[in-house]
Amino acid sequence: MTFSTESLDQIIHQALKQWQTADETNSPLHRLNLARQHLRDGVDSRRITNELLQSALEILAKADAQKAELLRLRYEEQLPVYVVANRLGIAEATLHRRQQQAIAQLARIIDEQESQAKAKYQTDLDQRLLLPPQESLVGVQEYLNRLLPIVTTPGPPWLISIEGLGGIGKTALAGALLRHPDLMHPFAELAWVSAKPQ
Repeated sequence: MTFSTESLDQIIHQALKQWQTADETNSPLHRLNLARQHLRDGVDSRRITNELLQSALEILAKADAQKAELLRLRYEEQLPVYVVANRLGIAEATLHRRQQQAIAQLARIIDEQESQAKAKYQTDLDQRLLLPPQESLVGVQEYLNRLLPIVTTPGPPWLISIEGLGGIGKTALAGALLRHPDLMHPFAELAWVSAKPQ
């Protein structure tokens, strides 16, 4: 799942605002592969979200301790703007500007972690399933866009057939579908079995 910088900033801000909420079923970060793996393991959504935020805040603190502290005071401790501004010795307008900058930095950190999680998922999948080599496919996106909703929607069809002449890219298309990061969430495991005669 890819996000625009602006939308990821908004998602992170929403997650920060919900830091202390008791709702364990819904998280703004649930679409991130970082969160999906843990959710599949049965850990509640709120706990995973807070752990992801805490981890990113620790990285932010190494780069800019004041911005990390600002976010921690505002969202983890839920202190009002004027209290945080007084503690940090800055004007409220400055605090708002720095808060936006801090959220943007936090979003970049989480985006980098998300990219790493996707890369690890792909590497693990390729090694575990012994998939055919990943090929650069031309014109495949239309087919992937049609197949993904069919595969990720619960319920029938239970069998999907990709048919055509030999050598036109059926196996490569199936491999590209299996490697798609959106398949990480709905399924506990994925398998690859070749139907070629031995």
